[in-house]
Amino acid sequence: MVSAYAVSPDSKSSARPSLGVFLVFLSTVCFGTAGPAVKALLLVGLSPLEVVLLRVTGAAILLTLIAFARDPKSLRVTPRDLPFLLAYGLLAFFGVQALYFVALSRLAVGVALLLEYLAIVLVAFWARFVEKRRLARTTWLGIGFAVAGLGLIEQVWKGLTLDGLGALAGLGAAVCLAAYFLLGERGTRGRDPFGLSAMGALVGAVASNVISPMWRLPLDSLTNSTQLGPVSVPAWAALAYVVVIGTVAAYVTGLLALRHLPSPVAGVLSTFEVVVASATAWLLLGETLSAIELAGAATLFVGVILAQIGRAPAEPEPLKDASSSTPRRSHDGAASSPR
Repeated sequence: MVSAYAVSPDSKSSARPSLGVFLVFLSTVCFGTAGPAVKALLLVGLSPLEVVLLRVTGAAILLTLIAFARDPKSLRVTPRDLPFLLAYGLLAFFGVQALYFVALSRLAVGVALLLEYLAIVLVAFWARFVEKRRLARTTWLGIGFAVAGLGLIEQVWKGLTLDGLGALAGLGAAVCLAAYFLLGERGTRGRDPFGLSAMGALVGAVASNVISPMWRLPLDSLTNSTQLGPVSVPAWAALAYVVVIGTVAAYVTGLLALRHLPSPVAGVLSTFEVVVASATAWLLLGETLSAIELAGAATLFVGVILAQIGRAPAEPEPLKDASSSTPRRSHDGAASSPR
């Protein structure tokens, strides 16, 4: 039986890597520019986990409305779909954010972020050793440069004293982020990205509300004014940006990108979010960039370029389907593995 990751020739031929690269960068811009808006929400007294709850719940409502308006069938769920959708929602929507904030509360920002983005290594290892894809050498080299660049940007040596629970939470966030790429790549082959995002957000919202019910939140704080860079805005406007741009647009464009790029490449390209976030903080919040951080950005950019060069492996594994002498290949050029 051929792996569920194999796609039809028509699906393969419809892949447009250049469009995938554009969509990944659009997704990183959406994610990266949400940082100042999140900080604005924290200024009115909301905790990080309360922001996660509002973010995921708001995204679930909006995505469900959009998916229903586009195609009500995209929200249909069969018993066979439930395990996948539960895993996607709990890991890609709830887990990655909740665990990152736990890590952030116990570790230096740079260490927490670097642990989370070890996801790109996990994605590459999964693709190579579980799915048996042969990744280009430049993809591995790009991963190395990206991790090194992240370390320089966040200057992890300033916070090398690790808290055990914080480190575990950071590694858990890495696993969840890897699931975002791997499950997203698989899910978009059989479901509409808007419907998949809506179902994932709904699962994440339910999990968030179980831990901290919405009715316990200080929602009246959203009517207060807060500072978003040099301007004063209502807190609800900052929340709207986080939900609409930083979550809905970010997740949908990320899923659309996975229709055109293999997850290891998309993962490396997504690390550009750190550069976008740093640049946004510099423009809006006046947070300066040191020479080391600029060197880290340049190193990360080299990693992104190398990953882009290696997006189509030249020599896939010569695995054959039992019914054919011709290797069956996935959309990134690697032969699909039998199960």
